[in-house]
Amino acid sequence: MRNVGDMEFLQGEDIEALARDVLIRAGTEPAAAISSAQMIRRAEERGLRRVALGILPHMIEHLRTGRVSTDAVPTLSQRAPSVFHCDADGGFSCPAIDFALPAVMDHAIAQGLASLTVCKAYPVATLAPLSDALSDRGLTVIARVGGIVSEPNPGGRLALTLGDVGYGLPSTGTESLPRPILMHAPDLDQQPYEGPFGGPFLLTHHLVILRTELWPADRSATGRVEKSGIAVPTRLLEKIITA
Repeated sequence: MRNVGDMEFLQGEDIEALARDVLIRAGTEPAAAISSAQMIRRAEERGLRRVALGILPHMIEHLRTGRVSTDAVPTLSQRAPSVFHCDADGGFSCPAIDFALPAVMDHAIAQGLASLTVCKAYPVATLAPLSDALSDRGLTVIARVGGIVSEPNPGGRLALTLGDVGYGLPSTGTESLPRPILMHAPDLDQQPYEGPFGGPFLLTHHLVILRTELWPADRSATGRVEKSGIAVPTRLLEKIITA
């Protein structure tokens, strides 16, 4: 880590370690903290600051106020030959998806596709970790999730809100992500993302995982992955460390 003015330059592993440590300090189980920290690192490496380190203070606040469970235990069931269902138990979405992924990927490779529904889960910030894992095994994803999106508010600040986000037409490269499409979701409009109020997050996410040869690639989704020298404002780091 090096300091330049009001910015700190961190390696990807430093960002992951920071996120993991503060999540554990806030009460998250280590396995869930590791999974969520990996999501934050991969989003930072792609320049997705708002849904990476930018949401970490909110995640800490939600842990401390009970909007997300600190000791969630995901469970997985198979409800039909290619239909999987994961109950996130009120916890973060990344650990639940990671828990379900081995069985779902094996089935998609063998049969061509598999669907996964994740319920009672925290909003999905990014599908970067999922995209990496699927690309490595020749798979891709179409998804509709309760996501975190930025919207302007009357004060001129971009506020983070909940939105129904679709992902589709992904590229097959590991440096690519499914393209997000924001859709109208009346059921999400009444629940705020930022702040301690609004009750626990119990969202449902729908994913279809399939072999890449069955779905056309979208080359326009390709983006650069920065694995070193990620600039992070010192003020944001201080906010995270003291959260």
